[in-house]
Amino acid sequence: MKIQTMIDDLYKEGLSGEEIAKKVGATQPTISRLHRGQEPKHELGRKIEKLHSSLIHNKRTSPILGPQRVGKERKAFVVAECERLDLSIRQYICRLLDKEFAK
Repeated sequence: MKIQTMIDDLYKEGLSGEEIAKKVGATQPTISRLHRGQEPKHELGRKIEKLHSSLIHNKRTSPILGPQRVGKERKAFVVAECERLDLSIRQYICRLLDKEFAK
């Protein structure tokens, strides 16, 4: 995936250029140039890839929501998981949140 696309995804998630820059140890003008197509130095490119992966990939595969589940499909997934694990919905969500915050 191109760095431009990764930065665009981060913008879509609500991060500003300044916030992205702070998280990867760069300046906002540098992030802007990369978003317009300039190639990053290797280390900066890796940091952007890591940030993108941690924010975007984890959101898409969240154990609470499952991969890309919405509406009734999400509810059905959670109910099925609760039945499979013999837990109440509240216990299931608390267990998942404990795992998320333990990272």
